[in-house]
Amino acid sequence: MKNKFILLLQEHRALGLLLKPCLITQRQGAPFYTIVKPIRSHNFLDNDYEYSQVEKRIVKITESFSDDSLVKRFKQKGGLKELYEKLTSDDFREKIEPIIDRTHTQCLRLMKQNGIRLFFSKGQKYNNIYDEDEIIIHDTNNTATFLFHKTDQSIRYAIRLNCNGKEISLPHRMLKVLTKNPCSIVVGHNLYLFEDLQGKKLKPFLKKSHLDVPLTIEDEYFKTFVLNTIKCYPVEGNGFTIKHIHELPKLVFEAEQVDDKHVLVKLLFSLHDHTASLSKHESIVSYRKQHGQYIYTKCDFPEKEYLQLLNILTEKNLKVENDILHFNDAKYYTKSSFIEILHELEESCIAFDITHRFLDGSKQFFIGKRELAFSVQQDDDWFDLKGTVTFGDYQFPFTHLKKHILNNIPEFELPNGQIALIPQEWFTKFKEIFSLSEGEVDNLKIRKVHFSLIDPTYLEEKQKIKKKLEKLSNNVEIVDVPDNIQATLRNYQVDGFHWMNYLNNNGFGGCLADDMGLGKTLQCITLIASLKEKLKRESNNEVLSTNLIVLPTTLVYNWENEINKFCPSLSCFKYVGTYRPKGALLNETIQNNDVILTTYGTIRNDYEILKQYRFQYVILDEGQNIKNPHSKTYKAIEQLNSIHRLSITGTPIENTLYDLWAQLNFLNKGLLGTEAWFKKNFLTPIEKKNDEEAQAKLLKLIQPFILRRTKEEVATDLPPLSEQTRLMKMSESQAKGYEKEKSAIRNMLLEEEIAGPSKEKQAPLVILQGLMTLRQWANHPQMITGDPSMNSGKFDEVMRMLRILRTEKHKILVFSSFVKHLNLFEKAFVEEQWKYSILTGQTHQRQEIIEKFQKEEDNNIFLISLKAGGVGLNLTEADYVFILDPWWNPAAELQAINRAHRIGQTKNVFVYRFISEGTIEEKIQKLKDKKSLLAEKFIQSNNPLNGFTSNELLSLIDDL
Repeated sequence: MKNKFILLLQEHRALGLLLKPCLITQRQGAPFYTIVKPIRSHNFLDNDYEYSQVEKRIVKITESFSDDSLVKRFKQKGGLKELYEKLTSDDFREKIEPIIDRTHTQCLRLMKQNGIRLFFSKGQKYNNIYDEDEIIIHDTNNTATFLFHKTDQSIRYAIRLNCNGKEISLPHRMLKVLTKNPCSIVVGHNLYLFEDLQGKKLKPFLKKSHLDVPLTIEDEYFKTFVLNTIKCYPVEGNGFTIKHIHELPKLVFEAEQVDDKHVLVKLLFSLHDHTASLSKHESIVSYRKQHGQYIYTKCDFPEKEYLQLLNILTEKNLKVENDILHFNDAKYYTKSSFIEILHELEESCIAFDITHRFLDGSKQFFIGKRELAFSVQQDDDWFDLKGTVTFGDYQFPFTHLKKHILNNIPEFELPNGQIALIPQEWFTKFKEIFSLSEGEVDNLKIRKVHFSLIDPTYLEEKQKIKKKLEKLSNNVEIVDVPDNIQATLRNYQVDGFHWMNYLNNNGFGGCLADDMGLGKTLQCITLIASLKEKLKRESNNEVLSTNLIVLPTTLVYNWENEINKFCPSLSCFKYVGTYRPKGALLNETIQNNDVILTTYGTIRNDYEILKQYRFQYVILDEGQNIKNPHSKTYKAIEQLNSIHRLSITGTPIENTLYDLWAQLNFLNKGLLGTEAWFKKNFLTPIEKKNDEEAQAKLLKLIQPFILRRTKEEVATDLPPLSEQTRLMKMSESQAKGYEKEKSAIRNMLLEEEIAGPSKEKQAPLVILQGLMTLRQWANHPQMITGDPSMNSGKFDEVMRMLRILRTEKHKILVFSSFVKHLNLFEKAFVEEQWKYSILTGQTHQRQEIIEKFQKEEDNNIFLISLKAGGVGLNLTEADYVFILDPWWNPAAELQAINRAHRIGQTKNVFVYRFISEGTIEEKIQKLKDKKSLLAEKFIQSNNPLNGFTSNELLSLIDDL
């Protein structure tokens, strides 16, 4: 015997007819079925039957009106008995009946589609059912005809049902209503589903055959009830005439204002100022009374067109429910978003003659072709861009939309009074063009550096400019590496050289932002040598075009050595020191040298002299030195005269995205607009709001002019780099001093907070002083007190590790941002009689000290201040890097690490960061990753403390 899944239709004492899922079985030879058990969802795991997905769904649907579910839904603490005692007719009609109607309809359709049988239940006492108890479901060919007969005494109203070809007159003693919306009835052993009929229409006729409507309300009755009935149902009778017309009605999107910004849109159909519901499949019916006769004109529902339109809407993620238009499940739109939907449906609107209207009387929107085309001419460093906009029959210059696009106003009025909606795509693509262009009446003048803003897809065909734009987008210019370069360039270095040639040939400035240690200096020397050869060939004689390279003081000798090493044929002069050449001697010096090396400090002093010369290149090493556009350095550098400009730095962004503006403005004037425009459109949206669209636009603008490769990407042959953070406990005296200082700083910060705005300008200084003091306590108390009896947990651990590494013959770089800290170690080394090197800002004979460390086997330790030795050092003999006092700027740490982990290193490199536990150092270390994410997108890490308030710093200190 196999169990089968069926549903029973049984009478509930309070809820009427309900569907109940059961398992039945039939013994061999038995004329009946035995009910095994009613089914609930907890039975799905039983082994007596394997339920299909449809059967499981039906069970879960029926559970929504089970006794337990209703008690839970109405939160009736007294249980089922109390629920039904308190259940009023209104409760049933408003809250429970719609649930039962909806779920019954779902079940009936699933049963019909999947061949699941339905039986009458004879009651809980009867456990057997027979085939003759089965109810057959009919879900098609069921209609209701409404009858109106006018007599001398009244208007007689009745309903006739046609069920699967059989006429059923009401009342009928065997008829029971199962659902009301839509209506389903049980007559004998048949169940009939009506698509559009509501069960409440049948209620008056369950006990009587007709209703009599008094003639005193005749006019109103024919004008309202009869008219609305004719809209939805077949109607027969006398005392009125129905004229059918075959004109195709128009579909209309009707928008109703629901609040200040949003509209609710309905899809209706309309004919001669009359509208009707599509979801109810209503017909359009108009009414008039003529010579005592009631005359109705009826236009049938456009079924075919409606179904075609629904398919199209579905493809566009649109659907219609109860006449309301839904897009991606949303039903409220701004006017602009609604009109954009209509533009998406433009072809369908034309094909189905769909119109739209706003119930608030707003002007008609233009729905038609919106086109934009450009013609472009190039003149030296500019593109002349002439755009033409087409809205249907109207054409005008694109510049007419400038104010709308810059001010985010999408609605533009056409000469005929219609409102044209500017596509959102145009705002996205052209807002920056309008902002950065220098306009004429009908044309836009766009700097060549903004070529990435010009979308070739909008250009008219057969434009030569397309090829120029493609060439600019392909940012390489293949040139042979000069023969006089005495080095084998790696592939990525050749690529960098090609990129700089591309910039040179197109008159662009650029920033080579490779990681420290990847050979940026060599790439620049290769460019200068190549350019020298090119100028010789083109002029057919000896032509010297001088290049000015501006450097930090610490890098002058490094550049001189690199030039002599890699391209000795380039003549080089150091324009530094007290006795700099002047007048005729300076003229001769510049004319007779390929490269002039100078410093940022020298430029500040001598810019009035140097700006008189025209250099081939001005190249800035560590270009972030001009990140402040209001500094004397920036203003001096800006006045230098050159054909080309180049910057090299591993850290274009040290503190904030604002660091980019001055550097890129020096390289390519106007690239990022004015300083105020950059802050408004990029700095504030990105740093304050994390605006991804603004980030994407900024990247698009700067990417052609910044080349960055990390060591992980290109120097795959570098040995592994291991990094560890060592947490150390402070000594007892150190910890007491630290806590005392922390309390004092906390009190100062509280005083600043209480003082309010009047002391706002002093707060940053207090914060900086407080942090500096806490850092020194975390390193070594002697840095503050000078008391030689006080010791440091960090100092002791570093010394312990240095002893081990010296014994193992390793070479170690020890970095600190405090010279005092290095001096404490230097004193200890002298006492230990260790050989060492030290490099700070006061160090002279820098190159000699570096060479001693590199070459002397027993010179194991190099003490270096971050400020003096973070850049320009090649110390590949070292394989350990100690960072004594990690702080907020990961870029500085990275530069320190790259002194050892760079091209030429063959040994594994180990990095140790030493942090005193429970101090400001530990907390800041945890903040680094969180605060550095933004700048990593735009080249390098930034300052995680940027923008901290006194209040936030209080929290930072209190958490430790």
